[in-house]
Amino acid sequence: MVETLHVYKNDVIDHVVATSAEEAKGLMCKAFGDVEEHLETEYIQVPDDRELTINSDDDGLITHTCAEWCKINGKGFLCSTEY
Repeated sequence: MVETLHVYKNDVIDHVVATSAEEAKGLMCKAFGDVEEHLETEYIQVPDDRELTINSDDDGLITHTCAEWCKINGKGFLCSTEY
C-alpha cells in the first residue's frame, strides 16, 4: 500500500507532512516533545493544491503547493509561524 503524504496544520500554525492527522500529531510530539500544546490540538489537512510560502534563512521566501512541499520535505515537521 502506497502512503499518500499531505500537509497538516494545527491552530498554532505548525505545518507537518504526514499521512494522517494522527500521524501529524505524533510527528510533532516526536520533534518537540509530548507537550500539551501538541497533544491536545487538532490537525487538519491543507488542500494539496494550496500554495504555502516558507521563509528560508538561506533562500528567502519559497512558494510551492502543499503537494510539492510533501515531495521536497518528506514526512515530518515542515514549518511554523512561531519559530
